[in-house]
Amino acid sequence: AAFARAAKAAGVAHVVSIDAAGGVSVTGVKEAVSLFTVDAKELAQVQGALPGSLRQFAGLGLIKNGRTTGIAGGFEQKPPSTASIQGNSTIAANLQPLVGPPPTFVSDPPWILMDRAAIPRSAGFDEQPLAVLLQLKPGADTAATRASIRRIVGAGATIIDGPQLVRASKAAPVVSGFEQITLAALALSALMCAIALILTLLINTPARIRLLARLRALGFAGRQGSGLIGWELGPLAVLGVAKSLGGELRR
Repeated sequence: AAFARAAKAAGVAHVVSIDAAGGVSVTGVKEAVSLFTVDAKELAQVQGALPGSLRQFAGLGLIKNGRTTGIAGGFEQKPPSTASIQGNSTIAANLQPLVGPPPTFVSDPPWILMDRAAIPRSAGFDEQPLAVLLQLKPGADTAATRASIRRIVGAGATIIDGPQLVRASKAAPVVSGFEQITLAALALSALMCAIALILTLLINTPARIRLLARLRALGFAGRQGSGLIGWELGPLAVLGVAKSLGGELRR
């Protein structure tokens, strides 16, 4: 009921549920495995507006050699690439390791996520809604939609939106450390460019003094001489800084 109401909430374009199907046994794996199911087509629709690098569970539901691709995570050792999931009937699966951080709905590893369309009714799994993924309409009021979903699911549910995921990603030690290293590298590059410019000035100082003396003898004012030096060194300084910073950003 809550799922149907969430799908009709203001600002919601598409919705897909992720269900818990209970514990299963998997060939080649001694420990019990938690099985989750989702409609792969609806999941692709919900994530359709996201860049490919941000979409979760890529490859889910693809069929290869008569086996449906599932996503596996939380295994102590690498899960078998081909396996049979045992319920009341057997499900032949290709297991693909999860890429990226574990999803928030998983609490008991190891786990497998399968396309709901690949699981026959005869498997006998008692699927219970566990998480819901929403895609908002363009221009939707995120705060209003969030409040509407909160009224539907209750205070005990966890709601995670895009800005929260971005903040959590930036708060990760690897990301924050990389940002600090990048800023330090940019500052060092700018400093090296400034030092190179100063050394260039020092190396050419005698010749520049003679040139300015001749220009003054020809009637050049002090500002005109300074402007000439600026036109000589300015383009070199700008090009050096731009090339240095561009090289650091590409790294």
